[in-house]
Amino acid sequence: MADTGVINPPTLTVIGTGKLGITLPRLMVDAGQVRVRQIFNPNLQSALKAAHFIGDGSTGPDHVVTELDHLAAADLWLLAVPDSQIEPVAADLGELALPWDRSMVFHCSGILGARSLKALATRGACTASVHPAHSFADPRRSLSSFAGSFCSIEGDPKAIALLINLFEAIGGRVLIINSDAKPLYHGAMTVASNHLVALLESSLRLLEAAGIERDTGLQLIAPLVRQTADNVFAADTTDALTGPILRGDADTIDQHLQSIRTAIPEMLPGYQALGLITCDIATVRQARQDTGTTESGRPRTGKPLRQQEKLQQDMIRIEALLRDSSIGRE
Repeated sequence: MADTGVINPPTLTVIGTGKLGITLPRLMVDAGQVRVRQIFNPNLQSALKAAHFIGDGSTGPDHVVTELDHLAAADLWLLAVPDSQIEPVAADLGELALPWDRSMVFHCSGILGARSLKALATRGACTASVHPAHSFADPRRSLSSFAGSFCSIEGDPKAIALLINLFEAIGGRVLIINSDAKPLYHGAMTVASNHLVALLESSLRLLEAAGIERDTGLQLIAPLVRQTADNVFAADTTDALTGPILRGDADTIDQHLQSIRTAIPEMLPGYQALGLITCDIATVRQARQDTGTTESGRPRTGKPLRQQEKLQQDMIRIEALLRDSSIGRE
C-alpha cells in the first residue's frame, strides 16, 4: 500500500498484544497514520515481541510498558484485549491521571459497543468500537490481505469520523452500524465464519458414517463448497440454491432424515433447521420463476398450473417433515 501518511500523525498507545493488537498498529504505522507512543503487556517478552513486529522505533524502554502506572498520555488508545477484559481495563485506565478529554479510545470487539468504555467516556474521552471482518490468524499475511476488509464502526460522532479516516487509510471498507444491533451483527459474522466450519464438519461426519474417509471427504466437498460460495457471491442465495428442496423432492428429504436418525441422530435438529431456511429460499425462487415477465416483456407463463400445484404440495410435505420433532425419537 502506498504511503498516505499525514504530516504530524497522532500518537497511539496499544493495550494488549494479541494478533489483532499487533497487526492493526503495524498497518497504521506503515500507512503513516500514527506514531506508536507505548505498547502495554504485563509480560515483558510479549511486549518486546509485539514492539519488534509493529516497528516505528517502539522497542525503547519508554515505549514498552508492563505496568499501567507507567502509561503516558496519547492521542489514540487501542484496547486490544479479550471482550471480558475491556470494561475492567477501561476502569483501570480511568483511574490514571491522564488528559482523557484529549484522547480517543476504541476497541475491536465484535459484540461489545462503545458503552463498554463508559469509565473513560466519563473522564471526557471520545469512545468507539470498530470490528474488522477479517481473520488475524497470521499477522504477517494480514499485512497484505487486510485491504478490502469491512470495518464496522459505532460510537461517538467525533471518534467515528477519526476512525473512518484511519481505517480507510489502511484499506478498510467502513460500515457504520447501530450500537444496539452489534449482538445481531456479531451473530451473523459468527454464523458466516465459525458456524460454516461446523457445517462442513457435519458434512464430513455424515460422509464418515457413509464409509468415506475424512481426507477423501474433504477432497469430495471442496469443489462443491467453493462453487456454491462463488455462486452466492456472484448473485445471491436465491440464485445459488440447487438440490432436492428446490425440486420439491420430499422422498429424498425423508430418506435423509431417516438415515441421519439412524447414523448420527444428534445432527437431526441442525439438518431440520437449515432445511426450513432452505424452504424459505426455495419458495422465493419458485415464486419468481412463476411470475414476472420475460426478457421480451411478455408475461412469464411459468410452469403449468398442475405442475405448480404439485410442487406446492411437495413443499408442504417437506416442511412438515422438517418440522416433525418426533423423527429423532426412538
